[in-house]
Amino acid sequence: MNFKLIVPRGISLWHCPKCNNMGSLDRVRIDNLYDKILLKVFQIRSYHCRICKWSERIFLFKIRNNPGKIILNYLIVIGAFAAFLIIISLFMRK
Repeated sequence: MNFKLIVPRGISLWHCPKCNNMGSLDRVRIDNLYDKILLKVFQIRSYHCRICKWSERIFLFKIRNNPGKIILNYLIVIGAFAAFLIIISLFMRK
């Protein structure tokens, strides 16, 4: 069963959204307190393109393509645990 709903992105292999060149994104050096807070708290980092000089902040994690299956896995585990607790409570009464 897969329980990872949020997974890290491989940003270094991404294509630039503006010029569409593959692997041209580089991380921007973190100099100010605002960028440090964004990285530590929200996992957002600044990137720029070496070719077209595009620059933007990107969230370092993404939600899986099919979150419904992962949520279903969580519901199955919770349901099995609830059934286990009910069975244990029935045996303890006797």
